[in-house]
Formats: sequence, structure tokens, C-alpha cells
Amino acid sequence: MYNYNFEQIEEDPEQVKPKPSKPKRKPFIPYGLNGYFVDSNGNIRLHLDRRASAETITLETDFFNVLAEMVKRTQEANNAKHA
Repeated sequence: MYNYNFEQIEEDPEQVKPKPSKPKRKPFIPYGLNGYFVDSNGNIRLHLDRRASAETITLETDFFNVLAEMVKRTQEANNAKHA
């Protein structure tokens, strides 16, 4: 009925192209910070204007200082409530 001719085809190494690697995503840089939440385990969740879609988050020095100041004020407020 069907006549197939299977032949071994040798591929020339010069013609075989390597599979392109997947480009790595750039680090996520949060621009809009709406706030943060500290859970009972001490983990901090940032509430951002947009969705984080990268494996790493990059914080600029000024942004990190503002975030640290916000956390410090929250801790002071919580200590004043419990004292």
C-alpha cells in the first residue's frame, strides 16, 4: 500500500544550529509603593502599583531607606501601643 523509504540522514554539524537560550528577565524595580504588610512570622509584603514578574527585586538606595524608615515608624508605633 504505502512504500516508505527510511534512510539515515547524516546532519552536517555546520548546518545544525544550537538551540537559543531563553533570555533572562531583568530585575524588577518597584516604582510605586502603596504600603507594606508585616505578617506574624516577620515577613514583609510590599504592596506595589504593578505586578512583580521577575526572579529578583532590585531596590534603589533611596527607596530602601524610605522603606526602612516606614518599618521603623511602624515598629515604634507598635511598641507605643504595647507599652
